[in-house]
Amino acid sequence: MRHPVVLCLFVLAAACAPEAGPPTEAQGPPTEGTVAVEGAVLPYRIVGQGRPCIVYGSRILYGGTYSARLATELRCVHFDGRVFLPDAQRRDGLPHGIMEAVADIEAVRAQLGMDSIVVMGNSIVGLVALAYAATYPEHTAFAVSVAGPPSVPFASDSAEAYRTRELSPGRAAQHEATRAKLDSLQAAHPGRGFVPTYIANGALYWADSTYDATGIFEGVLVNDTLFYDLQRTPFAWAEDAPPVSVPVFVALGRHDYVVAPNVWSGVRTPFTDVTVHVFDNAGHWPHMEDPESFDTVVLEWIRAHEARR
Repeated sequence: MRHPVVLCLFVLAAACAPEAGPPTEAQGPPTEGTVAVEGAVLPYRIVGQGRPCIVYGSRILYGGTYSARLATELRCVHFDGRVFLPDAQRRDGLPHGIMEAVADIEAVRAQLGMDSIVVMGNSIVGLVALAYAATYPEHTAFAVSVAGPPSVPFASDSAEAYRTRELSPGRAAQHEATRAKLDSLQAAHPGRGFVPTYIANGALYWADSTYDATGIFEGVLVNDTLFYDLQRTPFAWAEDAPPVSVPVFVALGRHDYVVAPNVWSGVRTPFTDVTVHVFDNAGHWPHMEDPESFDTVVLEWIRAHEARR
């Protein structure tokens, strides 16, 4: 039975499965394909072997930033969420908030015939992963939020305090220099939504404050309307939410000055088993910036929990 764990007006049902029925886990789904949902067709790509894992977001962006080693133990389904599909529409005309994204994950899981999954996401879609785990604990073995906020909106004053305390003079100067290039970046990336601003704010996102993120966004498209829906539609954990036993791993970066490590301090969620790990040599992308440490810590965490079952 699904838990009413969030302060949302409704939880939407998953889209229907194909007429022939979903493949079984033993058969395995095709390497590539699409899942039809109301208002969108979600392309997916599957890499790796092992425990089924759904990585919400973009096949191009996230499919290229998680390591090959991770795919030796996880069979990862990378699928394009609506925010990365310019032609996608809102479901029932409703803002595309956290719970609407959860419904799309459930549609992909059901259509691919996966019973118990690891659900994973980076940045705000890390919060989508946690919301999925809380809504569908019966289908979630583990949830991994990578640099994800604990709510929408989150405690931006805490992040500001972290920046004030931790931002070095050199990084601050680098940030100002890169931000000064925003107009030229917007001209170079017309119709790319948040991408130029993201690149311009690189000193706040990456452990290497000089890193140019242009390359990882090559070929990435953005649905501005749905992206801003996801960023701005409020989401908070209900005070009286029933406990959820799905193990949760929250990966944060020491040099993330946007979703700063301290925004998770004292946060209450319905999860009874939460591990928060700060990667000292990473910013907002610990799985990409410090893949060896990220893979080792996350995979060992999964193995340790499996050994106790």
